[in-house]
Amino acid sequence: MSSADRLTVAVCTRNRPELLARCLAALQQLDPRPDAIVVADQSDADEARQCRTLCEQSRSPEGVLVRYLPVAPRGTGYSHQEVVAVVDDDLLAFTDDDCRPWPGWVGALEDAFARHPDAGAVTGPARPDPELQDDLPAWVSTWGGDEEEIFRSPTDPRTVGGGFNMAFRRQALDTIGGFDELLGAGTVVHGAEDFDVLHRLLRAGMQVVYVPAAVVSHLPPRDAVQQRRHEYLYAIGLGAWAAKGWQEGDGFPGRCLRKTACRNLYYVVRRGLFEGPSGMWHRLNVARHMVIGWWRGRRIFAARSSS
Repeated sequence: MSSADRLTVAVCTRNRPELLARCLAALQQLDPRPDAIVVADQSDADEARQCRTLCEQSRSPEGVLVRYLPVAPRGTGYSHQEVVAVVDDDLLAFTDDDCRPWPGWVGALEDAFARHPDAGAVTGPARPDPELQDDLPAWVSTWGGDEEEIFRSPTDPRTVGGGFNMAFRRQALDTIGGFDELLGAGTVVHGAEDFDVLHRLLRAGMQVVYVPAAVVSHLPPRDAVQQRRHEYLYAIGLGAWAAKGWQEGDGFPGRCLRKTACRNLYYVVRRGLFEGPSGMWHRLNVARHMVIGWWRGRRIFAARSSS
């Protein structure tokens, strides 16, 4: 089988061997299965040994080969780019260690690429895990609509896809230079490597296709405290992505940031009036973290430009 006929799934992980084990078990049960699995691991020493052992033990006699890829620098942008550098296959799908792809995930991605030869990337939704029984609200684990959508021009990346569920043609990634290693969880800006790569694909004139059949679930679902922390980190990433755009003369990320800030201001007023100080202070903290992200992004991307 040539590399043009193959799809590799990459899982990014750090210090969460228990979640990685569940993710790998789900990947081995896909129908159809991927042609290969790469675990890009940024764990500390003890957890790294556990993750390596999991990769070695994951493959059943009929299962998919799991390749262990240690990645020293921190950050999902760097981790994603390391996968791009070592995998030759034409299609690369990415998910995270806290995700469980549904059985038809790979088949839905491959079908979308086959039906849309001009697509540089395919994304899919997050849905609550039907195997978990809990009292958490469904919105915590839900993202994405029920209809297929084709994006052909720069669009607010929150409506396009996320790093938990995205796949690319290698040629498309090579065209735009792959992932930005200064962005992503584990860096000082905590995110936005997924927003950035999808935006640059669209800016380069390529299509991104959202397919509702390519489903993953997050494991475990976030509680309210975890969800708030995630929103703060997301806000930092969004601010940094806008700063990168400003540094590079691309105004679109900044417009997305302003739109989000205005909507956040609306919620500040609404929650201050109707939901009390707790909700209001949360939205103010979101705004504060956007500013933090902007200044951190200004610093790191200005430094890169001058080097």
